[in-house]
Amino acid sequence: MNTALPVPVLPGPILCDTEHSLVRLLQSLLLLTLLADVLFFQRPAGISVAIFAACLLTTVLWQRQPFDATRWILLCSALLVPTLVQSAIELSSLNLLVVFTLLIVVSGDSFYTLTLPRWIRWASAFSGLLTAPARWFWLTKTGPAQAPTPGAFHAWRRNTAWLVRVLFPALLLTTFFSLLLGSGNVILKQHLQHWLNRIADILRFWELLSLDRLCFWLWSSTLILAILRPTNTTRPHGMWNPQPPKLLTPDAAQLHIWRSHATLILLNGLFVAANGIDALYLWMNISLPPGVTHSRFVHEGVYQLIATVVISGLVLTNLFRTTDRRAATTGLKVMALVWVVQNVFLVASVALRLKLYVEAYQLSLLRVGVALFLLVVVMGFGLLTIKILFNRPIRWLLGANAVATFTLFYALQFLNIAGFVAGYNLAAWERNPSHALDIAYLVELGPPAWPALIQAAHQQQDPYLALEAKVKLREALSAEEKRMADLSWPSWQWQRHRMAGQLRHDLLNLGITP
Repeated sequence: MNTALPVPVLPGPILCDTEHSLVRLLQSLLLLTLLADVLFFQRPAGISVAIFAACLLTTVLWQRQPFDATRWILLCSALLVPTLVQSAIELSSLNLLVVFTLLIVVSGDSFYTLTLPRWIRWASAFSGLLTAPARWFWLTKTGPAQAPTPGAFHAWRRNTAWLVRVLFPALLLTTFFSLLLGSGNVILKQHLQHWLNRIADILRFWELLSLDRLCFWLWSSTLILAILRPTNTTRPHGMWNPQPPKLLTPDAAQLHIWRSHATLILLNGLFVAANGIDALYLWMNISLPPGVTHSRFVHEGVYQLIATVVISGLVLTNLFRTTDRRAATTGLKVMALVWVVQNVFLVASVALRLKLYVEAYQLSLLRVGVALFLLVVVMGFGLLTIKILFNRPIRWLLGANAVATFTLFYALQFLNIAGFVAGYNLAAWERNPSHALDIAYLVELGPPAWPALIQAAHQQQDPYLALEAKVKLREALSAEEKRMADLSWPSWQWQRHRMAGQLRHDLLNLGITP
């Protein structure tokens, strides 16, 4: 008699919403919403992003049951440390994107079973944000079933009493010493008075219940709830459920092979013609046909060519979407790789067009973004080549592209791209003064461009341009000091604070009184 052995179930952090966990969830939701109000309401973002993200990460790890951090949680937490430091130094859109991505990964690994593939956990956590308002219906449906139990009320009362016993003596002593020290220190007294006035303003009834603040509370608490409780923590959303690969029938496989051959033959022929034209007239500088100007040939159609390359990658991905080896013959792979090479050559031609455009005019953040996008496209084609050669599944291709793109963005957040653009334009103008230096655009780049403007103010080649740079720098410093005077500490950024002090010093050296 054969007895079937039980199949072991791997442990995973599926959160069980017990009385205690629901109380902890409500406590965390309240405290994080209040923290978001203090840090972000009617204030520009700054060091507040680092503080809030650190508190949110800590709360996610605290809410996690059981607390057995996976290697991905440890890795993301380690990656968040320099990211949050950078957000305090200089906040950027790339920095916010990296912080958001890392928090999503931690949330997915914290609240979904580890038996699910990684990309399903992360995708499910992300889809929870897309349906964030629906989490309130889950909370209202779950809360009443748990709240009337005496255990929850008893735990809440006990924790609240303990918190009062801990904080009341500390707050009483702090108030006493604040009054004592403020009576002997005028500056400290001014700061204490300022904070007391701020607290009094916050506690005013009509300001506290203003429509703007209530909408902010609703928006921020919804986002926090979606991160602390992604949708369907016991199982992923249906669209993310892994399905076994489907094998094609012999007839379907044969049809797929012939259709793919015909598609690749025609597209390869078209790309040979387009790349041949670029090779002759763009790379070899052969005289253009009558009626075609060099400016039109080089500068027009860059974005259309980029779209062509991206669509080509999608078409190739669709042709090799199946892992059935019968549908991926050697001849089909060879033609696909030829088309990959042609797309890479087309990307190189677009990069050359972009280079010539920059040399004719100037570098900008948009053109740097286009160059970086081309780099992402080349990485995508490299991963697509691996997928074609080794019959990797689509899931692997999507995950590899996501990791490669995130790695690039993670590195870019630490680079001073705006400062590089300003320095490049200044150096190009110094080499060839016949091309105008756009001082107004350098001013738009903000504090990272101030060192380049200082160099432009010191140069002797164009006195008018030097004078314009001095005027713009003085206006920039005046505007920055006014901005900083109107901001509170959550909006502070180290880089802007340091560069404003350096700009004041440089203007004094130029003989300009700020």
